[in-house]
Amino acid sequence: MKTAYNNAGIKLIVGALTSSDADAKQTAQTLANWVKQYDLDGIDVGFGDPHAFENGSAEAFIAVAISIVSALPWVRNTHHKFCPNKWPGGGYLYINKEVGSMIDWYNIQFYNWGESEYTDCNSLLFDSSSAWPQSSIFQINANGVDLSKLVTGKPATTQDAVNGYIDPSTFAGCLSQAKAKGWDAGVAGWQWPRANNDWFRAIRAQSWPCGPFGAN
Repeated sequence: MKTAYNNAGIKLIVGALTSSDADAKQTAQTLANWVKQYDLDGIDVGFGDPHAFENGSAEAFIAVAISIVSALPWVRNTHHKFCPNKWPGGGYLYINKEVGSMIDWYNIQFYNWGESEYTDCNSLLFDSSSAWPQSSIFQINANGVDLSKLVTGKPATTQDAVNGYIDPSTFAGCLSQAKAKGWDAGVAGWQWPRANNDWFRAIRAQSWPCGPFGAN
């Protein structure tokens, strides 16, 4: 399977650490060894335990894990919320400050955070709500995270998330606005099979248009 993906130009990255109370060093080393053993292309360190962020224990765990996993010669990425005033330990802004140079991009989940959160271009790009302050794309950038690392994660359909859906045409307009202001990190679609070639083609239409699959 790995060979087939490589031949098609697709990277195979394993997701890990949605939540964990295990030892950070031991866990990260186990992950790194597993990736090496199976010749994968990287790790998505997706720590999403809200209780750990609320009590301030998540940041140190992730920083240690990333520092070890980053010994791998392949791409790494991570995702969660960037709210500088929300988490007592600083959340991912702290992580970016401590080990950001080891992280290739942040795959940010802009869905499942509330019925009206990130459902229009303004709250997604420029001015998030008071429930999740300073967490839009350009607000995160203003807090010190490179635009080139801020991958925008959205559900492909209403079936793929509880909330946070934006229809492809509107989302395409949002991406066009972001591109005009210097953003070019890309989009993560959740989830297959609905986040397919047609969905990506639709959302790219106003910013990075592409023809039929395989054309460009």
